[in-house]
Amino acid sequence: MQKSQLDSSYRQEGKWFLVELNLKNLSQIYNSFDPSPFHERDLDDDAAQYIEDAVMELSGNMDVKLVIHVQTPTDDKDRVQLTDALHNYFSYRARATRLQLKEKLRFGRISLVIGLSFLALCFEISSLLHSRSGTLSQIVWEGLIIIGWVMLWKPLEIFLYDWWPLLGKIRLYQRLQKIPVVFQKVA
Repeated sequence: MQKSQLDSSYRQEGKWFLVELNLKNLSQIYNSFDPSPFHERDLDDDAAQYIEDAVMELSGNMDVKLVIHVQTPTDDKDRVQLTDALHNYFSYRARATRLQLKEKLRFGRISLVIGLSFLALCFEISSLLHSRSGTLSQIVWEGLIIIGWVMLWKPLEIFLYDWWPLLGKIRLYQRLQKIPVVFQKVA
């Protein structure tokens, strides 16, 4: 789907693209199993996923705000708590994903050292076998070389491909931890 088609599925108000949530009351956005105080509360998984997906679809548009339509009256304290909870939730997700990225890269470095060491060992063993004649030694020699290179598969996968999606998530969460939140009373 082209960018303009995605953009048109969201209402626009001036330069702002609107990600809109319709709630009966503000407590709907919180995870009902989380007993934490409001400013530390976890968001409902579906609500958080909807917000993430919508902002990701609008990734080229820097001017995105979250509009929460509420049926029941709310006071300023509740709106501030919810805004803080949203920003804190996505700030937490950014930190958690940064740690996940750090751990993945650490695992990649360790795997690379192990893979390179194993490759060197395979080359050493295969060089001893290469001087011998015979089909069996030739099969073992070539097998060791292949196994040595295959041991580098996972570290290369991590360093070439696996870290990009995590970096994208971190950027998304950093954006969401600052998203403007507007409340509107539903008539």
